[in-house]
Amino acid sequence: MPTTTTSSRTVVPLAEIRARRMIAEIRETFSGDGPGDEAAKALAVRVAEQLRVLPAHRRRMFRASLMVSIHDLEGLIAALQAELDALADDLRTANRHSDASRAYGQGARIIHSSRKGG
Repeated sequence: MPTTTTSSRTVVPLAEIRARRMIAEIRETFSGDGPGDEAAKALAVRVAEQLRVLPAHRRRMFRASLMVSIHDLEGLIAALQAELDALADDLRTANRHSDASRAYGQGARIIHSSRKGG
């Protein structure tokens, strides 16, 4: 029976929790409406409007906060991609184990039936 690494079982839920938390923080910070293209467009308009009316020093702080959020999301995407790759490797390994087990079983049946018939 194939084994699954502990990391692939625990890291994905942890990554999901981290993603939800980060998205909630970004929504709270930038007053997002929720998922979807229309919400993203509306958020971009609101952010641009907020930047336009802010004094220069506040605009720099806001941009810095936005850049940190973007960086965090890019890191999260990279972490999720790595976990997806690890899960794909686990699935390939499981399939190889299943194929090997099936081949062994078929070979054992052939040997067993040839001994009975011979």
